Amino acid sequence: MGRRLAGPVRLPNSGDNWYARLTVQQALRPLAGRTRLIRSLETTDHAKALERWPRAYKALQRELELLLQKAKSGELVKREEIRARLPLLWGSDNEESVLSDVEVVEIVTGERLNHPDDASALFEETYAAYTQRRELSFNWEELVDLHAETVARRRGEPLSKSWFKSARQATTCVLQVNESPDQITKAEIRNLMQCLKNEELSDKTIATRLGVLQSIIQTGIEEDKLTLAANPFQS
Repeated sequence: MGRRLAGPVRLPNSGDNWYARLTVQQALRPLAGRTRLIRSLETTDHAKALERWPRAYKALQRELELLLQKAKSGELVKREEIRARLPLLWGSDNEESVLSDVEVVEIVTGERLNHPDDASALFEETYAAYTQRRELSFNWEELVDLHAETVARRRGEPLSKSWFKSARQATTCVLQVNESPDQITKAEIRNLMQCLKNEELSDKTIATRLGVLQSIIQTGIEEDKLTLAANPFQS
């Protein structure tokens, strides 16, 4: 028999808002790196919370799936390793090598392809970085950390907990339309806005999340961690 779902809950020290909460199974916690996932239903009204809860709970399930996929593929630890190894490969003369570019990237990522369609998003990112002789671009989680570090260095004080909460919510939403910040398009941003509207979030909440994404993308561009020529969130 499956576990009975609790529906909307209120959390200690979190005011009167209702939340969707997904408790991660004990066996999966080492992979997910979380004990539970939480999403605000953006309302203090229980009837509205009940309406919004199914969609929010499904979003938490998708978030958990993404965390598990990344952990199982090794992406959570591989990005830093790949980023360190790529410059070493640029400095070597590969013209006389018996290895193709694909084979080199297979060695770097530890991913063996039986067919080009089997390539993961991380493999494709690494291949592009290797062939273009550039660093591996940052992903959404890394951009959040980079922005927080950059702002703290400039201001001399860290960002607030509420900002990090907004950043987690914003990056969770944007992962549903594109996993790579370097490839986000204005069309996908419009789709993201529609998804947020479908969740019946307020205009202020939507603007806050888009503002967070705009800020972290801008920092990524300014710090040369992304190859985007312009910030697609600015307009």
